[in-house]
Amino acid sequence: MAPTTVLAKSVGAASVGTTWGDAALLGQLVAACHAELQLPYTVPGGMAEYRTALACSFVRKFWTLSCAALGSGDIEPQIVSEMEEDERTVSHGQQAYERVSDRAIVGHGVAHVSALQQTTGEARYIDDMPAVGAELHMALVPSAHPHAHVLKVDSAEALAMAGVKCVLTHEDVPGSNIWNIFHDEELLPSRTVHHVGQPVALVVAATQRQAQAAAQRVHITYEVLPAVLTVRDAVAQGALFAEERKLVRGDVDAALAASDVTLSGTSYCGAQEHFYLETMGAVAVPKGENGEMDLYASTQNPTEAQMVCAEALGVPAARIVCHVKRMGGGFGGKESRAVLVSTLAALGAQHTGQAVRLVLDRDVDMQMSGQRHPFYATWTVGATRTGELRALRMRLYSNGGFSHDLSMGVLERAVSHVDNCYRLGAADIVGRV
Repeated sequence: MAPTTVLAKSVGAASVGTTWGDAALLGQLVAACHAELQLPYTVPGGMAEYRTALACSFVRKFWTLSCAALGSGDIEPQIVSEMEEDERTVSHGQQAYERVSDRAIVGHGVAHVSALQQTTGEARYIDDMPAVGAELHMALVPSAHPHAHVLKVDSAEALAMAGVKCVLTHEDVPGSNIWNIFHDEELLPSRTVHHVGQPVALVVAATQRQAQAAAQRVHITYEVLPAVLTVRDAVAQGALFAEERKLVRGDVDAALAASDVTLSGTSYCGAQEHFYLETMGAVAVPKGENGEMDLYASTQNPTEAQMVCAEALGVPAARIVCHVKRMGGGFGGKESRAVLVSTLAALGAQHTGQAVRLVLDRDVDMQMSGQRHPFYATWTVGATRTGELRALRMRLYSNGGFSHDLSMGVLERAVSHVDNCYRLGAADIVGRV
């Protein structure tokens, strides 16, 4: 509900002077919780309504269990039993594979190649890897504003702290500071930050705690700029990229005019956090000669991780080797954004000459990694009185944030899937990011 623990003070206030167990009080407590713990739909992580409803359900659960324990109120025993914690035994399962024939392939049961290691806990992920020599740890210094000029980065206090090896900014990138598919992002901002959580500087220290503590002592002076925060605001202000994706068929104006029924409206689909179990992480290990580097990364795109790292370090791509054995989930969230993490770790490793580990905490991951795109659409549809769709005109807008990243590919998929399983006689669908 917030970056730190919050108390729903109005819930406690609503119960003062009342009788616990009074059925009317429950409604007042839930209403107070719902009113106080409202989240905007742009909240990091998305699912604002669900998170508010979940908090209210905790109030209801506490009410039910406490009333049952105190013997107050008219609580149904079945509801109490459904809310009680169950002691679950260790789960187990068994799957039998029927052999079709000794020589057949089709019909044979095949176990997942990593199933045994994952179910026994033997599977190793990035942060399970043992330390590589005198390994160092990296922490990010995130932007506090969605849009601002960076006027000054003061790292003096951080550098004086125990265990701190260095603080890096864009000035410490030896190669190209530009990356991503459209080459419209900086690894570390040279002047302007474009979203809350964007890494402004990097702290490398002997331990993760030392690095994270020092990152909080890097002081940044900003000139705050106006920010566009929602896709609706972007459409209203014309803050869109120039590229369009179109799907056009037939004469939409004529088809709408000939339709028995026409409807117009708007639709909105909120953001969705990928929420892979393993957060983004990487270990960069310098090989000690000719700028060679081994990257161990949780990424869906090891080739891009290799290429961007090489460009940033100013070395040929052949000197960078990216290892990806497995990921603890990705779901598209690690196609490009994880490349930034592995490249920043490599930057620290190059400057210190030691292995550097950068594994993001969940809150940092959610702030800097982006989400599945929110979409906003305006539409007019025409149909016959029997329900046959005749025409659709739609303007589809995706919130791609400040850079292109993979947004054009996502938009192409959205535009081409708008019709779902229906055959539209006439369509005029235009998508923008």
